[in-house]
Amino acid sequence: MNVARSLRLRTRIVLWYCAAITWALAVFAAAAFLVMRWSLLAELDHEIQDHLHAAAHTLEHNGPSGRLITPLDRREPDAPVTWWLVVRRPDGTIFLASPPAGAPPAPARWARETVEVGDETLVVEVGKSELQVRRRLGQLAVAFLLGLPLALAGALLPRRFLMTRVLRPLSHMAAHAHRITVARLGERLAVEQPIDELGELALAFNEAFARIERSFEELKRFTADASHELRTPLTAMRSVGEVALQEDHEPVAYRDAIGSMLEEVDRMTALVEALLTLVRADARGTMLPTEPVDLVALARAVVGHLSVLAEEKRQLITIDADDRVIARAHADVLRQALVNVVHNAIKFAPEDGVVRFEVREGSREATIRISDSGPGIPAADRSRVFDRFYRVDAARARDSGGFGLGLAIARSALEAQGGRIELTSPPDCGACFDISLPRNEA
Repeated sequence: MNVARSLRLRTRIVLWYCAAITWALAVFAAAAFLVMRWSLLAELDHEIQDHLHAAAHTLEHNGPSGRLITPLDRREPDAPVTWWLVVRRPDGTIFLASPPAGAPPAPARWARETVEVGDETLVVEVGKSELQVRRRLGQLAVAFLLGLPLALAGALLPRRFLMTRVLRPLSHMAAHAHRITVARLGERLAVEQPIDELGELALAFNEAFARIERSFEELKRFTADASHELRTPLTAMRSVGEVALQEDHEPVAYRDAIGSMLEEVDRMTALVEALLTLVRADARGTMLPTEPVDLVALARAVVGHLSVLAEEKRQLITIDADDRVIARAHADVLRQALVNVVHNAIKFAPEDGVVRFEVREGSREATIRISDSGPGIPAADRSRVFDRFYRVDAARARDSGGFGLGLAIARSALEAQGGRIELTSPPDCGACFDISLPRNEA
């Protein structure tokens, strides 16, 4: 395991804090040292230039026989030599040197200037030792080396107080989160400062808990509804079997009982297949591969598939479409979604009614509108028509063989291919569903 990941957050913060403080102090010390070095050397160069100009001025006005005033004239007799003055002829020979040795025995900084003395050109050089500058820089470096640990120690003194202040809300959030269980999903973390990072973290946790709570509620409702739907055919099969076994019957009666039980088996099979479709849609979690699909041709195929059901209720299915509408979709999954929506329209539209198919191509999307001439869906039920096992009229839907899963499957199928379905209620139709799909750009 990575050592950094194995450390507690408090320890990692302290280490990062120490590293940041050390880096900041080191940068400050280096910058201060460089500024001080530049300042001392600039001051030394300025002083050398002053003495150089003074020596050159003396030579120009007094001539070679004039006495040069140098800093050596103002030093103590036993003081070490830190200044040098050298006057050279153009051929490099020394005309005058002070002290007589000329060359400095230590690192020095020099400046030179050419002067005209009579008919002769002389080069005046003035130098000064850097030992004093280096000594002061060394003292400054020692002060920084000794002061950095002391400054770092002083900065770390309040770390316990700071860490406690910073991490106390996190500890409270962790303790509260540990108390939130399946039985207490309605609880939420306290948000003291919504605008800071800890407040945003608490809000994010609360949103996650809300999503988990909704998921558990949907799972509980889904399990209860599925159990109820499965219990109904099982109860009917048990009742038919018990009645058939109570006394002897003619073979025809047994055949009728077996036929009734097989009808309930078919109902259970259809329910299980619908549930498996939803489970696969939930588990897929990724977008389906899509391809160009002719929606007009697909609408005609769906109408042809369900026309027998419409004829039984003397209903008319009409198709109003543009010449050719191409969308990007998964053909088989889209066909199943359209079948579910149109099947719902046929079931709940009145006899001699009309089911309308409208296919249009927009600038960015292709749309399909499926509507019927029925009474429509009450406003109180419109927000839940896509919920699993939800029925507007539960008794009527059960009599017609519905489970309340058709629209839920249709929505999952459309969302898995980048589409969407919405329930609208324009005044000229009953239940009206608008389906949108990405338009094929090619």
